[in-house]
Amino acid sequence: MDEATGKRKGNIFSRVTVWWLNETIERAKDGSLNEQNLGEIVDLKSTEETTDRLEDEWKREVERASAAGSRPKLWKAVLRSVDSSVIIRACLYGILDSTGRILQAVALSLILTELALGSHASMVALSLYAASMTFFFLIEHICRNEQYHHGVLAAVHVRAAITGLIQRKVGN
Repeated sequence: MDEATGKRKGNIFSRVTVWWLNETIERAKDGSLNEQNLGEIVDLKSTEETTDRLEDEWKREVERASAAGSRPKLWKAVLRSVDSSVIIRACLYGILDSTGRILQAVALSLILTELALGSHASMVALSLYAASMTFFFLIEHICRNEQYHHGVLAAVHVRAAITGLIQRKVGN
């Protein structure tokens, strides 16, 4: 327990595996959380900011298209309005996921090489390769989970921004 703040801290494994839920937990700890109010946990401020960015980018896209004599493209405005850090994180986790898969194959090939040597196979080397293969497997799955989470987060923000933009246009 952190004496200065009075907060209880989890071990490193729990912090690594659920750190992406911290904001939701912080928002939900003051009230009751159930299936009826789960949707209210979405960060409305960032949704409004995304809607504002989408509206600004749509205006710029309309101006660009009219200057070029073409039709405006909503997908271009959406792409420019999405928080790029979410997309960058999803791509980074995708790269780490792929790297984990490649390193597992390398570790497996090293294990097979050691076993092919027959009686000369070193148990230390086999244990080291097997442990590294397990570690890369863990990294791969954590990264795949995070990549999925950030992809869904980007999709939720895009959907919320487009819905907000439509509601603003219909409301005016």
